[in-house]
Amino acid sequence: MVHVIRFQNVLSYKEAEVDFYTSTKQEISLLSAFTRGLSPLAAIFGNNASGKSNFIEALAIFKRLVIDSFKEGKLYYFPHLMLHNKDSLFEIIIEVDGHLYHYYLRYNQKSVIKESLSIRKPKKRFRRIFLREGKRLKIGDNFKRSFPLKKEEVDCSYLALPYLYHSGFKPVNPIYNFFQDMIIYLPGKGETTPLFEKALIQIQKGPPELIQFTRRILEMADIGIKDFLMSQERKAFRGIEFIHTFSEEQKIPLSFYEESTGTVILFLLSPHFYQVLRKGSLMALDQIDGNIHPWTWEKILNLFRSPAKNVSQAQLLFSTHCPSVMDSLQKEELWLVEKRQGFSEIYSAKDFVDLKKSADLRRLYLSGKLGAVPGG
Repeated sequence: MVHVIRFQNVLSYKEAEVDFYTSTKQEISLLSAFTRGLSPLAAIFGNNASGKSNFIEALAIFKRLVIDSFKEGKLYYFPHLMLHNKDSLFEIIIEVDGHLYHYYLRYNQKSVIKESLSIRKPKKRFRRIFLREGKRLKIGDNFKRSFPLKKEEVDCSYLALPYLYHSGFKPVNPIYNFFQDMIIYLPGKGETTPLFEKALIQIQKGPPELIQFTRRILEMADIGIKDFLMSQERKAFRGIEFIHTFSEEQKIPLSFYEESTGTVILFLLSPHFYQVLRKGSLMALDQIDGNIHPWTWEKILNLFRSPAKNVSQAQLLFSTHCPSVMDSLQKEELWLVEKRQGFSEIYSAKDFVDLKKSADLRRLYLSGKLGAVPGG
């Protein structure tokens, strides 16, 4: 599970930090991180052009750096326009199998400046797995035996983390796998087509449990769809039919292109919901609620909240304009974004000290008392 995500000088943000802690905001104490509760949800609200989508796009950049920089020999550098000559920074703390992993990256357009990965077991101190400064790579003393390479050196044009993963250095596998399993939905950013094509293949080849899960997601929307049919042809969106059932005698098929946009999005995201909930990974969705009814969206949120259905402790981070979603949120799950002097700033409802746990978040938000509204 994710504890903290931080970054600096990425897209419209000078700096940003989101945590999944359920306690009130305080200086992050790594010594108490194991005992603090973690939420499965983080919802980002804000005005148009405030930076909601940019937060999720920053996660996509972070993932691409980890997964693709070594293969492509390229650093994906997207600084704020007013800080184009400054370094960018990414940092994340996650928990996997009872271990905390702290990953840090500072880089610019030309090279990686500093990168490190540390691990901590309960009641133990952090131990450095590796530290890279420029080309110099230093493996932690406790992990040198499993280091498969002769030279402790890495090219500045890509990250050490994927380089070590592909070299067979197993201590980095949990953090690399976390990024590999992360699902990001960014409509309009070129991310959806590969994501949906992958979903189609998963449904075609997936286990019966995945098919049943997809049917349940469609039934959750309460639109009369009880089943679907599809051809086995690769990427054959035209071969999908949704069966609308009005009675035992009256069943009407609608093709993929005749069906509503919201239904199609739910259908194609279902395999990803399934995988995220099964693996306990992170899913980040940008403004999906524009095509999905708030009641249906609330049922999806409840999948992540349910200990019985979210056994692996998956997490969902999403941006939205829909205030009614706030009715099903706790204050620690609510994050708000405002644009100030050209920079996006993200803050938590936990920052409002007088805000009670039972507060009506929607009413307070629409009244402007939480900020992040037009003219606020």
